[in-house]
Amino acid sequence: MTEMAFKRAWQRYVKESGVTITPHQLRHAYATLLYDSGIDPKSAQLLLGHSDYKTTMDIYTHISESRKVIDFEKLNSISKM
Repeated sequence: MTEMAFKRAWQRYVKESGVTITPHQLRHAYATLLYDSGIDPKSAQLLLGHSDYKTTMDIYTHISESRKVIDFEKLNSISKM
């Protein structure tokens, strides 16, 4: 797909769906959803097409609030043992 074809398709999608994010923001959200779903980071790297694992984990993957809560609960349960 050419860049121009993608832009036209995205503009049509935005108009029809009312979505207000950019394709780049969508990639970040996708990376975060993969992480939150427990997808192996190397698999996420492959799915996102990154050549470097660090790009996937350090730039595209964000820690969601729900993930923070889950991780803190895990830590609290370990400390109670």
